[in-house]
Amino acid sequence: MRIVTDVTISVNTVSRALVWLSMCGMAKSVTAFEGAVDLPNRELIEGTIRFSQRFLRWVGGGPQRSFSYPRLRVLETLYCNGPARMVDLAVELGLAARNLTSVADSLEDEQLVQRAPHPTDRRATLLEITPTGRVAFETAMAPQMLEISKLFDELSQTEKTQLLAAFHTLERAIGPVSNDRSE
Repeated sequence: MRIVTDVTISVNTVSRALVWLSMCGMAKSVTAFEGAVDLPNRELIEGTIRFSQRFLRWVGGGPQRSFSYPRLRVLETLYCNGPARMVDLAVELGLAARNLTSVADSLEDEQLVQRAPHPTDRRATLLEITPTGRVAFETAMAPQMLEISKLFDELSQTEKTQLLAAFHTLERAIGPVSNDRSE
């Protein structure tokens, strides 16, 4: 069971894009281009950055989570994408292998994930979410996903359809991105 409402773009993909847009005060960077470059679609860029910064603050300011952000991201990735090699998961989440090992150890101690040998590579270890981990992730995410879903209630059905179509168009324009297992 995936915790997704009408929006079929993974939370993982959207959050990575929004974090990227919010990095290093990009709104200021776009403004700095004012005279240096004729920047097409400036209003769309600035609007996207403003929205992403506000959205991330709003999502991050929600009810206290039962998991730290790295632990939640590991559970989310395994929940949505299935088992992963530890090395691939570390790269995908931007964690040092040592940090992922620490996170995996703590999640394994709580029986939320388990390590398994890779079926074809004896050197690799897979990390997979357990049934207990699935329930814990769903329990942690359900209230947040309901709040995000309510946000989309502000849009008419036509606006929702247009927004989703725009997201799909932009995803196609971007094309495949390395380490994006959501495809």
